[in-house]
Amino acid sequence: MSNYKSCTKCLSSYELEKDICPFCSFSSINSNPQGALVLGTVLGNNYTIGKFIEIDGEGAIYNGVDNKNKKRVIIKEFMPITLCSGRNETGDIVPKPENEVFFKTSMMDFTQVYRTLINFNAPHSLAKVVDIISANGTAYAVTDHVSGVTLEQYLEEYSGRLDWRDALALLEPLIITLEKLHRLNWVHLGISPSNIIITSDNKAVLVGFATLGLRTQYSEIKPMLYVGFSAPEQYSATAYKDVTTDVYAIGAVLYRVITGKTPPSARDRQREDTLAPITQFVNVPRHISSAILCSLHLVPSERFDTLDDLRKALSNVNPVKKAKPLSKSTKQAPEINKKLLLYIGAGVVGLIIVIAIFWFTIQGLIPTEDDDTSTTDPSPSTQEPAEITVRNFVGQKYDDVIVDYPEFKFGRITQEYSTEYAEGVIISQDIPKNSVYKPDTIIGLVVSKGVELVK
Repeated sequence: MSNYKSCTKCLSSYELEKDICPFCSFSSINSNPQGALVLGTVLGNNYTIGKFIEIDGEGAIYNGVDNKNKKRVIIKEFMPITLCSGRNETGDIVPKPENEVFFKTSMMDFTQVYRTLINFNAPHSLAKVVDIISANGTAYAVTDHVSGVTLEQYLEEYSGRLDWRDALALLEPLIITLEKLHRLNWVHLGISPSNIIITSDNKAVLVGFATLGLRTQYSEIKPMLYVGFSAPEQYSATAYKDVTTDVYAIGAVLYRVITGKTPPSARDRQREDTLAPITQFVNVPRHISSAILCSLHLVPSERFDTLDDLRKALSNVNPVKKAKPLSKSTKQAPEINKKLLLYIGAGVVGLIIVIAIFWFTIQGLIPTEDDDTSTTDPSPSTQEPAEITVRNFVGQKYDDVIVDYPEFKFGRITQEYSTEYAEGVIISQDIPKNSVYKPDTIIGLVVSKGVELVK
């Protein structure tokens, strides 16, 4: 074990047992919250733990110093709050008894995410992973510290948005880097303005790496999603996430940077799509608007297959051929053409039938009204449409219900804490099951917020 640590302020090395840096007088007396690693702890015989930054559903994040290379780093400790019961007296993370197996498998996922990145020759548009450490019964990921401001903060200096040309120039290198990572079967799943750092030399750098569990609703780990930037499939525990999920997020970031507006939440769009065309806010070339809106399609298969396809569409190299969530009139245009063709076809067939009947009548093969053999056709019967009865939605996940039962309309959604139903599960409905459902009736639902937490 090293007998020296680095000052997290001036990066100078001094004796481990000292609390005050002899070079800059910075105090290393612990100010980190209870349960976090103590300020000044030396990890992996090389990294000094600095101030605690935050904790997400996956673990605790600290500032730190690489003692050997004398540089600042970010250290993430795998410590999911839903799977751990705390830290014991020796500093080891203690998984909950019923979650020991899942804790280990999730930690393997955590290390795999960073192992892929540590082997990737990251250009300037991706925070570089420099080390993975096993200690204290858990795993730690060490990445370079990226100095700068978040994209959201950066936009505040430019009246909230950028010209589309500046937006593409800023984000294109990041898109190219992500495309290379996608070819390694690695997806980020957390792309948003808060995870993009703009450096002093105007470079966009992506941070915020995480496991699939952190970026998926209803996972065993408390999720961390980004409203307006997380794709609809991330709000389902069963829907498949792949490169098109990152395509959605990049499209949402471009939408935000160019229009100054955050796209509506994917969950809200599934109920009622209120995504406004980009041209409602700013003037941009048609191929720019079409490419971004195609990326924001709610159905993954209707988005671009790769970020390279998106990039080419943005540069107008390849026209957008997939369906796009444009205005209602644009969506309905193909249907009108189909109906027109059907009407024309039906008219042609009807004309042929009339000519055939006339010819057969002349030949005497079809009896006329004067023939004794004529009969009266029975009047056509009118068939009542089958009644739809209301299903029992209680106990089902709300996200699944609105997708699985498109024949019903839902509204008046309220949320309540519940010890019986998990978060996102329907507690009650205001129209009883087996009731006759009338068209355009709105079914009100009460959805669980999960167990209410208290301090």
